[in-house]
Amino acid sequence: MNVTAPALTLSPLWVIVDEYNHDILESSAYFEPGARIGAFSPSFHKKVMSAFIAAVRAGQSKAIPRAD
Repeated sequence: MNVTAPALTLSPLWVIVDEYNHDILESSAYFEPGARIGAFSPSFHKKVMSAFIAAVRAGQSKAIPRAD
């Protein structure tokens, strides 16, 4: 299940909402405390969260293990 991002560039962008990372923060190689991250607008965030919640409720989401 994909939610398309607003057209900000010429390249198509998408967010995959039926998969989520499963990682242990204390030992994560993917999380850097204090790192600068981007942000979505509240309206786009609401669309993404609604799609993710629908995927979870439908049993269509899966965890992607990130513990290397």
